[in-house]
Amino acid sequence: MKKIISYSFVLGAALACTWLHADDEIKLKKSCLKDYPAVLGESNPELLSIYAKLCDKKNKERKNELLIQAASQFQKNGQNFKSLQVINELESNNIKNNTVTDIKFLAALGIADSALQYMKQQESRYLNAEDTYPAAIKFSEDVKKSIPTSIVEKRVDEAEVARKAEAKERWLRDKAAKDKAAKEKWLRDKAAKDRATKGGKTGKASGGATVTNSPAPSASSGPTPFKGL
Repeated sequence: MKKIISYSFVLGAALACTWLHADDEIKLKKSCLKDYPAVLGESNPELLSIYAKLCDKKNKERKNELLIQAASQFQKNGQNFKSLQVINELESNNIKNNTVTDIKFLAALGIADSALQYMKQQESRYLNAEDTYPAAIKFSEDVKKSIPTSIVEKRVDEAEVARKAEAKERWLRDKAAKDKAAKEKWLRDKAAKDRATKGGKTGKASGGATVTNSPAPSASSGPTPFKGL
């Protein structure tokens, strides 16, 4: 009996959550959809929430702010054409700022990338040399000229770190080579001294006296053939 009551309670709670979720679903009025056709047919909760606020007369002063949010949400959802549609509406009302420009840039970039992927995967071709490739190269060059200062500074720092690391590695290699050469010279000198010492001891042991080799006579030590002339 207790088990039946427990199962009934769980089932009732689950149904209550389902009904609550259904009640929480955002439904836009026809008048709202007429004013903002971009949201027609959309089911994304974030978008519906933004447009619900847009259609609320209490948020009349926040219209441009909410439209920017809508454009951003469309772009994040990959709906770049709708994002640009909203951006065009904002710009037609002379609403221009950094956020609007950034959303416009990302949406346009998404459209360009989508076209490129379609070109490669569906049409099995690449950019053409007459217009699309030159345009892409120009865009790439413009991007290189627009690198954020923070990234430029980071690259400079990384290059400096790499330069110092390379200099240290080169110093260590030179030091190792010098140490090796010095050690080899020390070993050669030591071996020469050991041989000389050993040779001296052998001479004393065999003759009782050290045999000293006379230097080879030079040409000037003998009689000069032109002496007396």
